[in-house]
Amino acid sequence: MTALITGSSPVCAANKSVSSKPRAVISLLAFRMSALVLILILSLNAPSIASGSRLSLFVAPSSHSPSHTLPRTTPIFIFHSDESWLNLHHFLYVLGRSVNKTRDSSRDAVVHAPADQDQGLAALKPGEQQIWREAVAAYAAGPSQKDLVFDDPLPGLTGALARAADEKSLANSNIDAALAAVLTRAAPIYRKVWWKKHHAANQTWQTAMQELVKQHGSKVLAFITNAYQMEWPAARYDVHLSSYANWA
Repeated sequence: MTALITGSSPVCAANKSVSSKPRAVISLLAFRMSALVLILILSLNAPSIASGSRLSLFVAPSSHSPSHTLPRTTPIFIFHSDESWLNLHHFLYVLGRSVNKTRDSSRDAVVHAPADQDQGLAALKPGEQQIWREAVAAYAAGPSQKDLVFDDPLPGLTGALARAADEKSLANSNIDAALAAVLTRAAPIYRKVWWKKHHAANQTWQTAMQELVKQHGSKVLAFITNAYQMEWPAARYDVHLSSYANWA
């Protein structure tokens, strides 16, 4: 399971009286702070999360408003589990890295992706199997050769696909036309054999995580924000769930 965390910078970079650190450093601190909140909440009650769940954390800028002190009663995170385009993209990415035999393709978060793929392929017609294999090959030759977090255009692509949610097409997504074509061809097949299972796993994880946040979130948040001396954004952090992803 992957949680893509997005949110505004917790400290306004232009406010020198607050901080003179470059925006990149502030963004890294924001990532660490938001990631730690989720990790610590998970560690407080790990058995309540299904044993097959896996978590990777990413942070990216969004259009949320500047930060303010967050009332304890306000939700810390906003969870999104219905984004089929994002899930398709990450599935193809980790399958492409498996084809390329990268070292990270053996990580626990993604090692079972090829078996998941094979199970789904068995339910497809030969023509559909060919379309899917071509999509994996396109990723193996392109996006899967790059770092998911640091190499352009992947961070922006991930954000764009999260915003596309479960739309019927990528017509308004403003992503590379060639890659959009690959995703568009693969999408009906993904929705036919994999998305229902991946979506259900996302929702299961979200339900369990929301309960943990409800139980422990305010205490963990107070500890982390005090440790980093940074405010939590008033708009909260968006957490986008995906069945597979990997940090190259």
